[in-house]
Amino acid sequence: MAEGQEGAHATTVMYVPFERKWTKFSGSPTGPVVEEWLDEMESAFLLYNTPEAQQAGLLYRNLEGQAKRQIAVLSTDDQKDKTKVSDVLKATFGDTAPVSAIMGMFYAREQERGESITVYALSLQELLKRAARRRGNSLAEEDTMLRDRFLDGLRDKDLERQLRQYIRSASAANPRKFPDVRLEALHLSGEWGREKGEARQNATMVESALLAEMARLREETGKTMESLRKELHSLKFENQNSRRQGSPRVQPNGVRQGQAGWDNQGRPICYSCQEPGHIQRECPNVRRCYVCGDPGHIQRDCPWGSQGSRYNNARTKPQNNTRRPQNQTNTHSPN
Repeated sequence: MAEGQEGAHATTVMYVPFERKWTKFSGSPTGPVVEEWLDEMESAFLLYNTPEAQQAGLLYRNLEGQAKRQIAVLSTDDQKDKTKVSDVLKATFGDTAPVSAIMGMFYAREQERGESITVYALSLQELLKRAARRRGNSLAEEDTMLRDRFLDGLRDKDLERQLRQYIRSASAANPRKFPDVRLEALHLSGEWGREKGEARQNATMVESALLAEMARLREETGKTMESLRKELHSLKFENQNSRRQGSPRVQPNGVRQGQAGWDNQGRPICYSCQEPGHIQRECPNVRRCYVCGDPGHIQRDCPWGSQGSRYNNARTKPQNNTRRPQNQTNTHSPN
């Protein structure tokens, strides 16, 4: 029983890996406002039950550029203090405009030509939130200020009169607040339906664009496949022709037969040995007798006999032995 109660009251811990994508802050004018970034990080810490000891480290890990350099110069103890890190970032990159200046911008803000009611209302809300952040607490009667400024800045005065009648029609116990007035303005101006229609139109346009892109990709893929198919067919046809023609014929001695007396490299082909690089007159492969040096026979078939009896033959040896062995010397004449 005790074990069951302990399990029922066990604390749920959510593990959040540090590799998850957090919003980065660099202090750039085009980036997020430091106060909004800190609020977003604080909300993430609460959502994921981030331990207090890790929050300062996560703030530092998600800094970039000049903002990270500002924290890097702090001492090790200050870098581990989330409050100290937040104060340094606010002092360096925070909003320095006085509350009076921000409120002046708030009361001077009016709906511009061509500006939607939604955008105009958001602009007023952002200015009022900025002033409250600089003050350090919410402004008194913030909703009433926002509602009245919203009505005063509308370009359509007929719409303004209708909204004021809408406010007066409510009881004192349940007055009309800014969200109610804003929603009524969207309905009376037709912007509510227009926004929905634009959203549907945008969704339809996106879907049409995706379908068109998919059709284009299918067409390009089909063309590519057809081109590859033709190329493969061409290579297959060339391979078949090459096999049908066959390779050059080879002589019994392993030498390829030349074509018209010349090879593919433009060298002459000998008609005796069929080897490239020389002609028949200079062929080193013609049979020549080592005894007499005459071509057309070998030593065994030499008519002058063997090396020992050749000098006893009565015939006179012609003086054309150009291939006499180097170790052989003539000590006798044939005569």
